[in-house]
Amino acid sequence: MPVETRYMRNDTHTINGLLAYKLGTVQTVAALYVSTLATTPSLDSRLVPTSDIATQWVMYYTYAPPPTFHYQCVDEFPPNNATDGIVSNPAIQPCVDRFGHTVFVLGAGLRVAGVMVHARIKTDLGVEYEPAIRIGVRSGGVNYWSEEFQTGGAWADVYFWLEKDPATGLAWTAATINAAEIIVEGVTYSEDMTYLYSWCSAIYLEVYTYTDATIQYTISVWKRDNAGAETNIGTNIALWSAAISALHDSEGLKSGTWNCPLTALASTDSIVVRVYQRVGAGAWVLVRSFTTEQLGASQLDAIQWTVYYYLKIVATTAALNCEYYHGAAAYNSRITNFSWTPAAPLAKAGLNLAVVLPIIVDS
Repeated sequence: MPVETRYMRNDTHTINGLLAYKLGTVQTVAALYVSTLATTPSLDSRLVPTSDIATQWVMYYTYAPPPTFHYQCVDEFPPNNATDGIVSNPAIQPCVDRFGHTVFVLGAGLRVAGVMVHARIKTDLGVEYEPAIRIGVRSGGVNYWSEEFQTGGAWADVYFWLEKDPATGLAWTAATINAAEIIVEGVTYSEDMTYLYSWCSAIYLEVYTYTDATIQYTISVWKRDNAGAETNIGTNIALWSAAISALHDSEGLKSGTWNCPLTALASTDSIVVRVYQRVGAGAWVLVRSFTTEQLGASQLDAIQWTVYYYLKIVATTAALNCEYYHGAAAYNSRITNFSWTPAAPLAKAGLNLAVVLPIIVDS
Protein backbone atom coordinates (compact mmCIF):
# COMPACT_ATOMS: atom_id res chain seq x y z
CA MET A 1 0.00 0.00 0.00
CA PRO A 2 2.10 2.99 -1.19
CA VAL A 3 1.40 6.20 0.76
CA GLU A 4 2.81 8.98 -1.40
CA THR A 5 3.19 12.71 -1.76
CA ARG A 6 2.00 13.57 -5.25
CA TYR A 7 3.52 16.79 -6.60
CA MET A 8 1.82 19.11 -9.07
CA ARG A 9 4.64 19.21 -11.60
CA ASN A 10 5.45 21.63 -14.45
CA ASP A 11 5.62 19.02 -17.24
CA THR A 12 2.80 17.25 -19.05
CA HIS A 13 1.96 13.79 -20.32
CA THR A 14 -0.97 12.11 -22.06
CA ILE A 15 -2.56 9.32 -20.02
CA ASN A 16 -5.72 7.47 -21.06
CA GLY A 17 -6.25 10.08 -23.76
CA LEU A 18 -5.93 13.12 -21.47
CA LEU A 19 -3.14 15.68 -21.87
CA ALA A 20 -2.51 17.24 -18.44
CA TYR A 21 0.27 18.25 -16.08
CA LYS A 22 1.90 15.37 -14.25
CA LEU A 23 0.81 14.46 -10.74
CA GLY A 24 4.10 12.76 -9.92
CA THR A 25 6.05 11.38 -6.98
CA VAL A 26 9.03 13.75 -7.56
CA GLN A 27 8.80 17.53 -7.83
CA THR A 28 10.23 19.47 -10.78
CA VAL A 29 12.57 22.45 -10.32
CA ALA A 30 11.00 25.34 -12.26
CA ALA A 31 7.72 26.94 -11.21
CA LEU A 32 4.78 27.70 -13.46
CA TYR A 33 1.74 29.76 -12.58
CA VAL A 34 -1.70 30.44 -13.95
CA SER A 35 -3.41 33.78 -13.31
CA THR A 36 -7.15 33.98 -12.66
CA LEU A 37 -9.19 37.15 -12.10
CA ALA A 38 -10.16 37.74 -8.47
CA THR A 39 -11.77 41.17 -8.85
CA THR A 40 -11.48 44.46 -10.73
CA PRO A 41 -10.32 47.65 -8.95
CA SER A 42 -11.42 51.16 -9.75
CA LEU A 43 -9.98 54.64 -9.34
CA ASP A 44 -11.28 55.80 -5.97
CA SER A 45 -9.54 59.10 -5.14
CA ARG A 46 -7.04 61.58 -6.47
CA LEU A 47 -4.89 63.04 -3.69
CA VAL A 48 -3.23 66.35 -4.60
CA PRO A 49 -0.48 68.16 -2.67
CA THR A 50 -1.82 70.31 0.17
CA SER A 51 1.33 71.23 2.11
CA ASP A 52 5.09 71.66 1.71
CA ILE A 53 7.23 69.34 3.85
CA ALA A 54 10.61 70.05 2.24
CA THR A 55 11.38 72.16 -0.84
CA GLN A 56 14.51 72.39 -3.02
CA TRP A 57 13.04 73.01 -6.47
CA VAL A 58 12.24 76.56 -7.71
CA MET A 59 8.69 77.78 -8.34
CA TYR A 60 7.66 79.19 -11.73
CA TYR A 61 4.36 81.00 -12.40
CA THR A 62 2.78 83.46 -14.83
CA TYR A 63 0.25 85.22 -12.62
CA ALA A 64 0.01 87.68 -9.74
CA PRO A 65 0.00 87.65 -6.81
CA PRO A 66 2.67 84.93 -6.76
CA PRO A 67 2.05 81.63 -4.98
CA THR A 68 3.33 81.32 -1.43
CA PHE A 69 4.03 77.58 -1.38
CA HIS A 70 5.48 75.04 -3.79
CA TYR A 71 2.46 72.73 -3.50
CA GLN A 72 0.29 75.51 -4.97
CA CYS A 73 2.26 75.18 -8.21
CA VAL A 74 1.73 71.41 -8.65
CA ASP A 75 -1.76 70.75 -7.24
CA GLU A 76 -3.90 71.36 -10.35
CA PHE A 77 -5.92 68.67 -12.04
CA PRO A 78 -5.86 68.61 -14.96
CA PRO A 79 -2.34 70.06 -15.04
CA ASN A 80 -1.68 73.46 -16.58
CA ASN A 81 1.86 73.33 -17.92
CA ALA A 82 2.22 77.01 -18.78
CA THR A 83 0.62 78.68 -15.75
CA ASP A 84 2.77 77.32 -12.94
CA GLY A 85 4.93 74.49 -11.69
CA ILE A 86 8.37 73.81 -10.29
CA VAL A 87 11.73 73.69 -12.07
CA SER A 88 14.94 72.01 -10.98
CA ASN A 89 17.41 74.10 -9.01
CA PRO A 90 20.96 74.33 -10.44
CA ALA A 91 22.30 75.07 -6.96
CA ILE A 92 21.03 71.78 -5.51
CA GLN A 93 21.81 68.57 -7.40
CA PRO A 94 19.61 66.62 -7.29
CA CYS A 95 16.79 68.65 -5.77
CA VAL A 96 13.82 67.08 -3.95
CA ASP A 97 10.40 68.43 -3.02
CA ARG A 98 8.21 66.59 -0.51
CA PHE A 99 4.49 67.22 -0.10
CA GLY A 100 1.62 66.34 2.18
CA HIS A 101 -1.62 65.58 0.38
CA THR A 102 -5.40 65.36 0.58
CA VAL A 103 -6.69 63.07 3.35
CA PHE A 104 -7.85 59.70 2.03
CA VAL A 105 -10.99 58.08 3.46
CA LEU A 106 -11.54 54.38 2.71
CA GLY A 107 -15.16 53.41 2.13
CA ALA A 108 -16.90 50.59 3.96
CA GLY A 109 -16.19 47.16 2.52
CA LEU A 110 -13.37 48.47 0.34
CA ARG A 111 -9.68 47.58 0.29
CA VAL A 112 -6.77 49.31 -1.43
CA ALA A 113 -5.38 47.61 -4.53
CA GLY A 114 -2.50 50.08 -4.79
CA VAL A 115 -1.51 53.69 -5.35
CA MET A 116 -0.23 55.37 -8.48
CA VAL A 117 2.02 58.42 -8.43
CA HIS A 118 1.09 60.47 -11.51
CA ALA A 119 3.05 63.51 -12.66
CA ARG A 120 3.17 65.88 -15.65
CA ILE A 121 6.84 66.55 -16.41
CA LYS A 122 9.29 67.82 -19.00
CA THR A 123 13.06 67.42 -19.27
CA ASP A 124 15.13 69.61 -21.58
CA LEU A 125 16.90 67.87 -24.45
CA GLY A 126 20.61 68.52 -24.83
CA VAL A 127 23.25 67.41 -27.32
CA GLU A 128 25.16 65.19 -24.90
CA TYR A 129 23.11 65.30 -21.74
CA GLU A 130 19.47 65.24 -20.74
CA PRO A 131 18.22 65.97 -17.25
CA ALA A 132 16.03 63.43 -15.47
CA ILE A 133 13.14 63.25 -13.02
CA ARG A 134 12.11 60.59 -10.51
CA ILE A 135 8.76 60.48 -8.71
CA GLY A 136 7.73 58.44 -5.71
CA VAL A 137 6.51 58.25 -2.13
CA ARG A 138 8.18 58.64 1.22
CA SER A 139 6.94 56.03 3.70
CA GLY A 140 8.36 55.15 7.10
CA GLY A 141 11.01 57.84 6.68
CA VAL A 142 12.43 56.30 3.48
CA ASN A 143 12.15 57.57 -0.10
CA TYR A 144 10.94 55.04 -2.68
CA TRP A 145 11.62 56.16 -6.24
CA SER A 146 10.49 55.30 -9.72
CA GLU A 147 12.91 54.81 -12.56
CA GLU A 148 14.39 57.96 -14.12
CA PHE A 149 12.16 59.67 -16.68
CA GLN A 150 13.41 61.78 -19.62
CA THR A 151 10.98 63.33 -22.10
CA GLY A 152 13.21 64.82 -24.80
CA GLY A 153 11.97 68.38 -24.37
CA ALA A 154 8.22 67.59 -24.52
CA TRP A 155 5.63 67.53 -21.75
CA ALA A 156 4.61 63.99 -20.79
CA ASP A 157 2.56 62.14 -18.18
CA VAL A 158 4.55 59.61 -16.17
CA TYR A 159 3.37 57.01 -13.66
CA PHE A 160 4.76 54.96 -10.78
CA TRP A 161 2.62 52.07 -9.45
CA LEU A 162 3.06 50.90 -5.86
CA GLU A 163 0.86 47.89 -5.19
CA LYS A 164 1.89 47.71 -1.54
CA ASP A 165 3.41 50.03 1.02
CA PRO A 166 7.14 49.51 0.35
CA ALA A 167 7.96 50.26 3.99
CA THR A 168 5.97 47.24 5.25
CA GLY A 169 5.36 44.98 2.26
CA LEU A 170 1.66 44.97 3.17
CA ALA A 171 -1.33 46.34 1.30
CA TRP A 172 -1.93 50.05 1.70
CA THR A 173 -4.47 51.24 4.27
CA ALA A 174 -6.00 54.67 4.76
CA ALA A 175 -3.57 55.26 7.63
CA THR A 176 -0.43 54.36 5.66
CA ILE A 177 -1.55 56.35 2.62
CA ASN A 178 -2.22 59.41 4.76
CA ALA A 179 1.17 59.05 6.45
CA ALA A 180 2.99 58.84 3.11
CA GLU A 181 4.41 61.89 1.33
CA ILE A 182 4.49 62.63 -2.39
CA ILE A 183 8.07 63.21 -3.57
CA VAL A 184 9.70 64.41 -6.78
CA GLU A 185 13.39 64.67 -7.65
CA GLY A 186 14.89 66.71 -10.47
CA VAL A 187 18.35 67.05 -11.97
CA THR A 188 19.81 70.02 -13.87
CA TYR A 189 22.84 69.58 -16.13
CA SER A 190 25.23 72.24 -17.41
CA GLU A 191 26.49 71.73 -20.95
CA ASP A 192 28.77 74.34 -22.55
CA MET A 193 27.56 76.94 -20.02
CA THR A 194 23.92 76.20 -20.98
CA TYR A 195 21.58 74.98 -18.25
CA LEU A 196 19.23 72.12 -19.03
CA TYR A 197 16.27 71.88 -16.68
CA SER A 198 13.69 69.44 -15.38
CA TRP A 199 10.10 70.68 -14.99
CA CYS A 200 7.05 69.45 -13.09
CA SER A 201 3.65 71.10 -13.47
CA ALA A 202 1.57 68.62 -11.42
CA ILE A 203 1.99 65.58 -9.20
CA TYR A 204 -0.58 63.60 -7.21
CA LEU A 205 -1.56 60.15 -5.91
CA GLU A 206 -4.30 58.04 -7.45
CA VAL A 207 -5.78 55.43 -5.10
CA TYR A 208 -7.34 52.27 -6.58
CA THR A 209 -9.73 50.25 -4.43
CA TYR A 210 -11.80 47.08 -4.73
CA THR A 211 -14.75 45.49 -2.95
CA ASP A 212 -13.51 42.67 -0.74
CA ALA A 213 -14.93 39.19 -1.22
CA THR A 214 -14.23 35.57 -0.32
CA ILE A 215 -11.93 33.63 -2.62
CA GLN A 216 -11.92 29.82 -2.59
CA TYR A 217 -9.75 27.05 -4.04
CA THR A 218 -10.69 23.38 -4.29
CA ILE A 219 -9.92 20.26 -6.26
CA SER A 220 -12.21 17.73 -7.88
CA VAL A 221 -11.04 14.14 -8.39
CA TRP A 222 -11.87 11.48 -11.00
CA LYS A 223 -10.70 8.04 -11.96
CA ARG A 224 -10.19 7.71 -15.72
CA ASP A 225 -10.13 4.41 -17.58
CA ASN A 226 -8.05 3.53 -20.63
CA ALA A 227 -11.00 4.37 -22.92
CA GLY A 228 -11.10 7.93 -21.55
CA ALA A 229 -14.29 7.56 -19.48
CA GLU A 230 -14.17 9.42 -16.15
CA THR A 231 -15.95 8.58 -12.88
CA ASN A 232 -16.13 11.30 -10.26
CA ILE A 233 -14.75 10.48 -6.81
CA GLY A 234 -14.97 13.92 -5.13
CA THR A 235 -16.27 17.35 -6.23
CA ASN A 236 -15.03 20.70 -4.85
CA ILE A 237 -13.21 19.11 -1.94
CA ALA A 238 -10.06 20.05 0.07
CA LEU A 239 -11.47 23.60 0.28
CA TRP A 240 -9.32 26.61 1.18
CA SER A 241 -11.13 29.90 1.71
CA ALA A 242 -10.21 33.46 2.78
CA ALA A 243 -10.86 37.10 1.96
CA ILE A 244 -9.09 38.49 -1.11
CA SER A 245 -7.53 41.14 1.13
CA ALA A 246 -6.12 38.49 3.50
CA LEU A 247 -4.48 36.67 0.60
CA HIS A 248 -3.17 39.99 -0.77
CA ASP A 249 -1.26 40.44 2.49
CA SER A 250 -0.12 36.83 2.86
CA GLU A 251 0.93 34.81 -0.17
CA GLY A 252 2.13 31.24 0.22
CA LEU A 253 0.98 27.67 0.71
CA LYS A 254 -2.68 27.28 1.65
CA SER A 255 -4.24 23.92 2.45
CA GLY A 256 -7.43 21.93 2.73
CA THR A 257 -8.17 18.31 3.66
CA TRP A 258 -10.42 15.59 2.21
CA ASN A 259 -11.27 12.08 3.34
CA CYS A 260 -10.70 10.04 0.21
CA PRO A 261 -13.19 7.15 0.05
CA LEU A 262 -12.21 3.56 -0.79
CA THR A 263 -12.50 3.41 -4.57
CA ALA A 264 -12.10 0.32 -6.74
CA LEU A 265 -9.73 0.75 -9.68
CA ALA A 266 -8.74 -1.18 -12.76
CA SER A 267 -4.99 -1.57 -13.18
CA THR A 268 -5.05 0.77 -16.21
CA ASP A 269 -6.95 3.57 -14.44
CA SER A 270 -5.35 6.95 -13.77
CA ILE A 271 -6.38 9.58 -11.21
CA VAL A 272 -7.25 13.04 -12.53
CA VAL A 273 -7.14 16.09 -10.24
CA ARG A 274 -8.47 19.46 -11.37
CA VAL A 275 -7.93 22.71 -9.44
CA TYR A 276 -10.77 25.27 -9.32
CA GLN A 277 -11.23 28.82 -8.05
CA ARG A 278 -14.38 30.71 -7.05
CA VAL A 279 -14.89 34.31 -5.93
CA GLY A 280 -17.90 35.06 -3.72
CA ALA A 281 -21.00 33.29 -5.01
CA GLY A 282 -19.66 33.14 -8.56
CA ALA A 283 -19.08 30.07 -10.70
CA TRP A 284 -16.18 27.68 -10.18
CA VAL A 285 -13.41 28.37 -12.71
CA LEU A 286 -11.00 25.64 -13.85
CA VAL A 287 -7.42 26.65 -13.04
CA ARG A 288 -5.25 23.60 -13.84
CA SER A 289 -5.55 19.87 -14.60
CA PHE A 290 -3.20 17.11 -13.39
CA THR A 291 -3.09 13.36 -13.94
CA THR A 292 -1.18 10.41 -12.56
CA GLU A 293 0.21 7.64 -14.69
CA GLN A 294 -1.78 4.41 -15.03
CA LEU A 295 -1.41 3.36 -11.42
CA GLY A 296 -1.53 -0.42 -11.74
CA ALA A 297 -3.78 -0.34 -8.68
CA SER A 298 -6.75 -2.33 -7.47
CA GLN A 299 -8.07 0.50 -5.32
CA LEU A 300 -7.59 4.04 -4.08
CA ASP A 301 -7.38 3.69 -0.31
CA ALA A 302 -9.60 5.40 2.27
CA ILE A 303 -7.35 8.00 3.91
CA GLN A 304 -7.30 11.76 4.55
CA TRP A 305 -5.52 13.80 1.88
CA THR A 306 -4.02 17.22 2.52
CA VAL A 307 -3.95 19.42 -0.58
CA TYR A 308 -1.56 22.40 -0.71
CA TYR A 309 -2.07 25.35 -3.06
CA TYR A 310 0.58 28.07 -3.50
CA LEU A 311 -1.35 31.32 -4.03
CA LYS A 312 -0.66 35.03 -4.30
CA ILE A 313 -2.58 38.16 -5.32
CA VAL A 314 -1.06 40.52 -7.88
CA ALA A 315 -2.78 43.89 -8.27
CA THR A 316 -2.64 46.38 -11.13
CA THR A 317 -4.85 49.35 -11.95
CA ALA A 318 -6.89 47.02 -14.19
CA ALA A 319 -7.21 43.78 -12.20
CA LEU A 320 -6.50 41.85 -9.04
CA ASN A 321 -5.39 38.43 -10.21
CA CYS A 322 -4.85 35.37 -8.09
CA GLU A 323 -1.78 33.45 -9.24
CA TYR A 324 -1.67 29.71 -8.54
CA TYR A 325 1.90 28.33 -8.62
CA HIS A 326 3.15 24.76 -8.99
CA GLY A 327 6.16 22.82 -10.17
CA ALA A 328 8.98 23.74 -7.76
CA ALA A 329 10.00 23.16 -4.16
CA ALA A 330 9.65 26.89 -3.42
CA TYR A 331 6.05 26.80 -4.72
CA ASN A 332 5.23 23.34 -3.51
CA SER A 333 1.62 22.68 -4.52
CA ARG A 334 1.01 19.01 -3.78
CA ILE A 335 -1.19 16.27 -2.29
CA THR A 336 -0.01 14.28 0.73
CA ASN A 337 -1.28 10.83 1.86
CA PHE A 338 -2.08 9.74 -1.68
CA SER A 339 -2.54 6.02 -0.97
CA TRP A 340 -3.38 3.09 -3.24
CA THR A 341 -3.19 -0.69 -3.27
CA PRO A 342 -1.37 -2.42 -6.12
CA ALA A 343 -3.31 -4.81 -8.31
CA ALA A 344 -2.61 -8.50 -7.73
CA PRO A 345 -0.06 -9.87 -10.19
CA LEU A 346 -1.44 -12.06 -12.95
CA ALA A 347 -0.91 -15.82 -12.47
CA LYS A 348 1.68 -17.14 -14.92
CA ALA A 349 0.56 -19.94 -17.23
CA GLY A 350 2.54 -23.13 -16.53
CA LEU A 351 2.94 -26.63 -17.99
CA ASN A 352 2.21 -29.86 -16.05
CA LEU A 353 4.84 -32.26 -17.25
CA ALA A 354 4.31 -35.94 -16.52
CA VAL A 355 7.39 -37.82 -15.43
CA VAL A 356 7.69 -41.07 -17.39
CA LEU A 357 9.73 -43.74 -15.64
CA PRO A 358 11.18 -46.68 -17.54
CA ILE A 359 9.71 -50.11 -16.75
CA ILE A 360 12.26 -52.73 -15.98
CA VAL A 361 11.14 -56.31 -16.49
CA ASP A 362 13.06 -59.21 -14.97
CA SER A 363 13.71 -61.96 -17.39
